[in-house]
Amino acid sequence: MFRPTKYLTVAGKDFNILACVVVIAMMLLSAADVILRLFGKPIPGTYEWVGFPGTFVVSFVQAFTSMGKGHIAVEIFGIAMDCALVCLFLTADFIKSLQRTLDR
Repeated sequence: MFRPTKYLTVAGKDFNILACVVVIAMMLLSAADVILRLFGKPIPGTYEWVGFPGTFVVSFVQAFTSMGKGHIAVEIFGIAMDCALVCLFLTADFIKSLQRTLDR
């Protein structure tokens, strides 16, 4: 009898390995960009070249995660706290600038 789960398990593992390779390539590209920025020669388009493959990494890992009955969590609280801190610093900077302007 034909059992697709065997083939899907192999494909899921292969996609997971491919995702790992892509993550390593993204890390190497980011590190090379940081090092080259120190010498004034950044790699153009690094942000896009790292961000675009990130979507493939997430989609490739989803199959392997589903087979293992795992889940992928997104941390919204941390993102909200980061935004709140940025807003706090921008507000404090604005108030200082306003005070300097009014003191003149």
